[in-house]
Amino acid sequence: MTTFFDLSVIKGRFGFEPILFDDFLVEHGINPEQLSDSELKRLCDIKDTIADRQRKYGLLYYRPQDYQLPFHKSQKKERAIFGANQVGKTETASAEVLMLVLGIHPYRQMQVPNKWRVVATDIQRGIGEIIGPKVDKLLPRKELAGEPKKYNSGEYKKLVFQNGSTIEFMSYEMAVNTFEGWVGDGVYFDEPPPRDIYIACLRGLMRNRGIVIFALTPLDEPWLYDEIFLKARVDDPAAPDVFVWDSSMNKYVSESERQKFAEKLDADEKEARLHGKFRHLSGRIYKEFDPSLHCIKSYDIPKDWPRYCAMDYHPQKPCFVVWVAIDPRGRAIVYDELEIDATIMDEAMAIYDKEGAEYEVAHSGQATEMPRISVKKLNTIIKMRFIDPLSCTFERTSNTNPQREFLRQGLSFRAATKNWQPGKNAIREYLRKDREGKPFLYFFSDKVPKTLKAFSYYSWENYRDREKGVKEAPKKDIYSEPCDCVRYILVHRPAFTNPAVDVSTEHIEHNSNKITGYSYGSAEVA
Repeated sequence: MTTFFDLSVIKGRFGFEPILFDDFLVEHGINPEQLSDSELKRLCDIKDTIADRQRKYGLLYYRPQDYQLPFHKSQKKERAIFGANQVGKTETASAEVLMLVLGIHPYRQMQVPNKWRVVATDIQRGIGEIIGPKVDKLLPRKELAGEPKKYNSGEYKKLVFQNGSTIEFMSYEMAVNTFEGWVGDGVYFDEPPPRDIYIACLRGLMRNRGIVIFALTPLDEPWLYDEIFLKARVDDPAAPDVFVWDSSMNKYVSESERQKFAEKLDADEKEARLHGKFRHLSGRIYKEFDPSLHCIKSYDIPKDWPRYCAMDYHPQKPCFVVWVAIDPRGRAIVYDELEIDATIMDEAMAIYDKEGAEYEVAHSGQATEMPRISVKKLNTIIKMRFIDPLSCTFERTSNTNPQREFLRQGLSFRAATKNWQPGKNAIREYLRKDREGKPFLYFFSDKVPKTLKAFSYYSWENYRDREKGVKEAPKKDIYSEPCDCVRYILVHRPAFTNPAVDVSTEHIEHNSNKITGYSYGSAEVA
């Protein structure tokens, strides 16, 4: 007989043993062909009773396949199913949540009552069309305390159980602050969650040492690869458990149907949709980037190589700066980076420190005038600097902007192009190999780790309806900033020149309010 729960416990709780009809026949040695009419009628009544129980108590008849059972047995705080399409991810995770909510889990104990969140891509489809039907199939209705609360469009919003447990249904469409201020015992993410929503929910689990469940096809949100997938370890209780489910594991899907589905997919999609493998490597914007090809060990860059600097400035979060040099063959080398969250003066000093400049902070002696950086010696000549175009827009009341404030500190930035497409195309051209098999873009692997990570994970934005795929626009996340900085520079196709090396500061007139050299807009400092 196929069992999953302790039948004696289930019978004591619900008043019957959840035995499947085929198991009932085997257990009692019944051959329907040998029964009389009256016995057949009685057997049909039993079959109808079992079918009715399955409809009303679907969870009790849940029987995981062999590959699903280790997930239920895991005792880890975080468990993630990275699965192909049609391998039972949602049903497995939904059954897990309901068992814990009702206090009937065969392998894991959790205090009852407990509070859960189920979070999906959107309300209409993620909850209404995917999770909702699985919950309907499994949910023991008599265990509910009243009718389910629903959204105006009819999807589940909240379930309250007689034992006091609750399940709240939410979506990634909601603002991040909607997820704050909650304290609970568990969260189930269906499909990849944005990291900020994950963090907000994780904070709410701290008090009760709650658990996290992921059930997804890895089509996006590459942070999961670093923070969950790569950190999984069986021998470490604090590390997550990860389960990768291939489409071939599901015995209820025929091979012919699987092949028909596979024929509709491109090579990139097959990795995620058939094998449960991360698609972020295929969903990347810069697919040409290959660490084994484009990463090199750092070395001392000759002083006569042209150097460029680009900044992605943000007033409310860390700014990112990248430096690029051009070698005699016209190849670009991303050789340094900086991430900093400080005042413009402190950011300017950090940039000078990176470039090896000698400087001091000069005070005018007037209380109303801000101090300025006085550069004594430049050990690195930067041919041109770029900054994101929004930083060059003047603020009406102060009549200044970040570009102008950096100019006060001796750093002359030019507004980068607003047109994203040409820059993206330029980077892809630099990443490609020449006839000798060498690219035109290299990265110092030991100097620019955050830029390397960004190029690995910089991805296209997805539609809320995941079936529509990706938008023709990049995601604006932590991976966009280093890539933007490189783009600001390479869109100009910088060439190698052999200027005379000059590390003096003659181009900075310390005794005036003007800074000579290249600048975008006026070089005059008020």
